Amino acid sequence: EARLLECLKDDSWEVRGEAVRSLGKIHAGAAIKMLEERLSDPSWWVRMNAAMAIRRMGPAGDRVLLGLSVSGDARLRDMAGYALAVSPASIESD
Repeated sequence: EARLLECLKDDSWEVRGEAVRSLGKIHAGAAIKMLEERLSDPSWWVRMNAAMAIRRMGPAGDRVLLGLSVSGDARLRDMAGYALAVSPASIESD
């Protein structure tokens, strides 16, 4: 998990994107704050996967996304809204 957290700061969007996906798959709840920071990543792919990773965190992740769904930042609001609209079962199957 520590190595994945380091990868969130990598220069490559591909590395950051895989790191957020992996953190979501292992349900690394302690990483929610760092995943939330990736919702402002320059790469759309990283932002989307960060939102899905947060959604995988269950109720704690949903609370974060609900808070962001009323954000003044349209990108954050859109990513949070999309992630909340996706069925948790469909996220787990990817």
